[in-house]
Amino acid sequence: MNKETKRKVYFVASLVAKDEYGWAFKEIAQTFRDFGYIVWDDVNKVSAEQARDYSDKEIKEYYQSVQKRIKEADIFVAELSRPSSSVGYEIGFAVANDKPSLVLRSDKLKTEPGAPLRGNPSRHLNIFKYNKYNLRERIESFLKKAERGIFVKRLPVEFTQEHFDHIQLRQKEAKRPSFNSTVRLIIDEDIDRKTK
Repeated sequence: MNKETKRKVYFVASLVAKDEYGWAFKEIAQTFRDFGYIVWDDVNKVSAEQARDYSDKEIKEYYQSVQKRIKEADIFVAELSRPSSSVGYEIGFAVANDKPSLVLRSDKLKTEPGAPLRGNPSRHLNIFKYNKYNLRERIESFLKKAERGIFVKRLPVEFTQEHFDHIQLRQKEAKRPSFNSTVRLIIDEDIDRKTK
């Protein structure tokens, strides 16, 4: 990717896992920066103790900013070696908003990710195991895949009422979260039919 391009990555991980995986948190953020991304990585800036001291008002404001940043990000990344309900929420929010999402887990873990991740059919969700020797390689692999499919031109499109009604019907049938994701689904299905 061109270093001049300033695409954004939202990165999250469990604050209480910093003692064990903090080295990976820093490596993940730095790798994306090396590729020219702006990285929002509060996990590398805030301690678990600081987060525990947030007032209810601060927590609410923080989660409003989380949602805003995820929506503005080009890529969502989570380190999920230690289960976290807040990280799980953010993964769900990112996938529901059609963000290309990378979930990284230590290859030392003996358990698989929970059913909501393993069973999620989203083409945007990518789960990779890593260790200290291949972490950067895993991120590069994800970026190659993501850059082929996500960094496209946004175009204004006009629809007839018949097109609009058809897309809305497909949106309900496929239980898609947005009109735009349904349009992409219809186009992807058409491309798949032509390439078979």
